[in-house]
Amino acid sequence: MNSKQLDYDTLPDFLDGALSAEKRQEFERAMQSDPSLARETEELSQVLALLHKLPQREPVIDVWPELEPKLIEHQLEERMGLFARWRFRGTRFLSNFASGAILFTHAVALNTETKMRKYVMPGSLTSGEEA
Repeated sequence: MNSKQLDYDTLPDFLDGALSAEKRQEFERAMQSDPSLARETEELSQVLALLHKLPQREPVIDVWPELEPKLIEHQLEERMGLFARWRFRGTRFLSNFASGAILFTHAVALNTETKMRKYVMPGSLTSGEEA
């Protein structure tokens, strides 16, 4: 890696103040000898200054309405007897398996249709008359 690339890779650490004193002095010397690096450093420091002026807000995520029914369902499932729980889980498994089989069949059908279009005359796969 050349020294110019190394200087540009060091730029974020310089702006964050995460460099040791020796590395910081080395970077400052590189900025004095390379005007484009100095310009880039100045522009990025201005962008960071603007970002730091933005108000900090806590993210508003309320997961409880989505989580509560699943938690209650899990608690009820744990209270079931052994055989009832197996039947419940078996039914859920079969339902998920059937959904997956339907999606897989649909994907295969779409892929087959796409491949068939190469061998069939244009317009022969459409329904209805096009006169």
